Amino acid sequence: KAWAERETRRRKTIAIYRKLFLMQQTINTEGSDQPLELVWGMGLAAWNPPDTSSAILYPLITQSCELSINVKSFAVEIRPSVSRPKLEVACYAQLGLAGVAPLETSWRALKDTGGDVLSPFEESSFSEICTTAVTHLDPEGKYESRTDNLSLPVAGPRLTVTSTWCVFARKRTGDLI
Repeated sequence: KAWAERETRRRKTIAIYRKLFLMQQTINTEGSDQPLELVWGMGLAAWNPPDTSSAILYPLITQSCELSINVKSFAVEIRPSVSRPKLEVACYAQLGLAGVAPLETSWRALKDTGGDVLSPFEESSFSEICTTAVTHLDPEGKYESRTDNLSLPVAGPRLTVTSTWCVFARKRTGDLI
């Protein structure tokens, strides 16, 4: 039983490594038609707003990252790129929420005071903007600080933003800035 438990964890790790390795290969070999970028998302938000047809499950803050394979150790290395973190509010703006503009103002103020150095491993670096987002976007929503439960939040009728994070690939934006 002890061996099976260790082996299960080892195989999960191997599966994650394989996915990241394949992602790195895909990013490096993609043409300019549909280039991909690796993104680290912080403050996972889940919400199924009333009177909408689809749920939201997307990080509130994203940071573009670079993915590389260490040629000596073959370790997968993920590092933030030189670009600044972004507040992802397009889906909330499409809902016509009045709180989007004040949230963006809060985000700019945070960045102006040096709050643009965010780390998914330091909840305190992004919890303030997550709490502010809940206040502006859905006053009946909540922010959950998760230390033991790192599962994805479930979309419900109220906005839930968690301290969990994710790494994913998406189409690279065409915006050169």
